[in-house]
Amino acid sequence: MEDPIKYFISRKKRKEKKYLRNMLPFCKRYMGYIFVAFLAITLTAASTLLLGVGLRKIVDNGLLTQFNLIITYMGVIVLVLGTATYLRYTFVSWLAEKIIGDVRKKIYAHLLSLSPGFFERLSTGELLSRMNVDTTLLQALVSTSIPIAIRNFMLIIGGVLLMFKTSMYLSVLMLSIIPVLLTVVYYMGQRIRRLTTNTQRVVAELSSYSEETLNAVRTVQAFCHEEEDKKAYNERVQSLVAAAYKRIKARAIMSTMVVFLVFGSITLIVHLGVGQVAGKFITLGELTSFLFYGLNVGWSISNFIEVFSDVQKAAGASQRIFELLEVRSSVKLREDPVKIPKPSDGEILFDQVSFSYSEFSDAQALIDFSMHVKPGQKVALVGPSGSGKTTVFHLLMRFYDPTVGNIYYDTLDLKDLSPTDIRSQMAIVPQEPVVFSASAYDNIRYGSPNANFDAVRAAAEAALVTEFVDRLPKGYYSYLGSRGVTLSTGQRQRIAIARALLKNPRVLLLDEATSALDAQSERLVQKALEALMEDRTTLMIAHRLSTVLKADYIIVLNHGRIEAIGTHDELMRQKGLYKRLANLQYLSAN
Repeated sequence: MEDPIKYFISRKKRKEKKYLRNMLPFCKRYMGYIFVAFLAITLTAASTLLLGVGLRKIVDNGLLTQFNLIITYMGVIVLVLGTATYLRYTFVSWLAEKIIGDVRKKIYAHLLSLSPGFFERLSTGELLSRMNVDTTLLQALVSTSIPIAIRNFMLIIGGVLLMFKTSMYLSVLMLSIIPVLLTVVYYMGQRIRRLTTNTQRVVAELSSYSEETLNAVRTVQAFCHEEEDKKAYNERVQSLVAAAYKRIKARAIMSTMVVFLVFGSITLIVHLGVGQVAGKFITLGELTSFLFYGLNVGWSISNFIEVFSDVQKAAGASQRIFELLEVRSSVKLREDPVKIPKPSDGEILFDQVSFSYSEFSDAQALIDFSMHVKPGQKVALVGPSGSGKTTVFHLLMRFYDPTVGNIYYDTLDLKDLSPTDIRSQMAIVPQEPVVFSASAYDNIRYGSPNANFDAVRAAAEAALVTEFVDRLPKGYYSYLGSRGVTLSTGQRQRIAIARALLKNPRVLLLDEATSALDAQSERLVQKALEALMEDRTTLMIAHRLSTVLKADYIIVLNHGRIEAIGTHDELMRQKGLYKRLANLQYLSAN
């Protein structure tokens, strides 16, 4: 996978690409509704211009002979205008919600398909900014800016045609400012787009910083770091204000220049038009309607310029969104993956595997790692922090693919299998268990969404979850708070164990599964885990002696390499790293 940071920085080299065109596939399924919305916009523009015809008739002869008829005509036009406006607003707003909703679903689904390596290189705040802030800008474009742009374009074209029909001389004079207007719009628009993209970047940085500190608010307060974080946040806010001010100033300058040019020319036309009426080249009604058309064209041009600025802003947002959708996972998937036969055996083979988390670094997490775990065997991985134990789990679950070597499951190469199919065979109890912002019931059945209440409760009882869940106000349906904040670390770990028990996997991955439990709870949970491990392939990352003793054999890792393999007794006799770790950690804990 291309490094995401490098990828996003390189967007400057690809800025000519029309990212807004990528919105077209999201619009195709709503073409019928788009047609109705376009028809409503056309009616509003036509009705507005037809009011000018009524004005001319009133000024020229309406007060004398046809006043009631003309008023009726204008009333009908106003009724059509109001109805069309209602239809335009309703259909366009609904379309915007549907289209941007589809974009958001596409982004979310795409992010879930990416390997964890992507999220390790790009902050969550940056991703949330692209998912929420940038899509909101696109929604404003679809719901407001584009309809206004279409309406104004129709008013400009229709108004210009009616102006020429009314007075060729005055029309030529008024339209002579268009080359100047286009020059102003082009150069100022480019500057506004650059400033808008920079503003969005600063917003993403602000979002990332606030998300990080608020998620770690207990650590912030425990270390009395509030003042420093407030200062850092305030500095980022000031940077955002400064970036926004530059963009606002550029947009204000462009709008002011457009207003001066457009309405200055209209003022000149009024002066010249009076002379045309005095010379009887046009009637007073024709001058009135001409000014009405001119004002509509002027306001439409001014609004069109405003919309152009919104389009520039949305273009920057769409660039950030579709760049995200262009990122591909580092895990390459086959179009026709091999299916794992069911029931599977749970045999695992690592064949001379080497792996580095970063293609830009020489540091390797695993070096020439080989391991054969037969069906039903229990293997423990031990070693100091950073020795590569968790990396083995990551590769086995195909969060990453090996840099060198191959991994096999039931003699099938993992690269030929679907990651979802692989992971469906496994359940993991991580060292830092994840509890979602949901009920205890939904958290336990997270990996088995179709499980009924009796199955959930049975898994909860086996993992000693019942003893604290039953005390909650709503029992299993009690909300556990954001990230399970209402639970202790040990309680969260028991929730994770219950989740794995309920999934009933062929392969069990235990990453310090009982590390947060007290001695009494550990003994009870170990009984549940022993029942779960029966006839299942089990890999254990372990520091506690009680866990290691249950393994068929132990693999000792150090700096990504296998240092020794054997049973507890065999490794203790070797007087190597394992014995030193046992003396320092395992035996001292007992």
